[in-house]
Amino acid sequence: MFQHILHPTDGSDQCQQALETAIEMAKAFQGHITLVHAYEFLQSIPLYESNYSYVQELENYLHEQSEHILKQATDRLKEAGISYQVLVLKGDPGEMIVSTAEESKCDLIVMGTRGLGMVKRALLGSVSQYVLHHASCPVLVVRAPAKS
Repeated sequence: MFQHILHPTDGSDQCQQALETAIEMAKAFQGHITLVHAYEFLQSIPLYESNYSYVQELENYLHEQSEHILKQATDRLKEAGISYQVLVLKGDPGEMIVSTAEESKCDLIVMGTRGLGMVKRALLGSVSQYVLHHASCPVLVVRAPAKS
């Protein structure tokens, strides 16, 4: 049923909990997981010779951070014995998640939510909300229990 699971992660506690859920489902359905981390990089920055190297350094830093976040998840998947693939994507996270799920023919997206407050969510939007409304496959949003 859910042979190909997409798990987008930002390294948050909610995403760690969602990864555990994705692992349980992959084991139950003998499936595999595609791990995704998408970072947004402003392409509209005017590039002048004087700031090109700074912009390139910033983009390299964001890519390295993505790889670091994904390494934590891949270590857990190796430990669990789940087959996986890893993607680092540049662009709007919600759009990247939805398009990757479609292009990869994923059966399910299992993702966390950061639990933004109402004001932040209204101002910034929510990646999980975007994915819920635009994905063509089922989406399971996992919320980690509140810390006491």
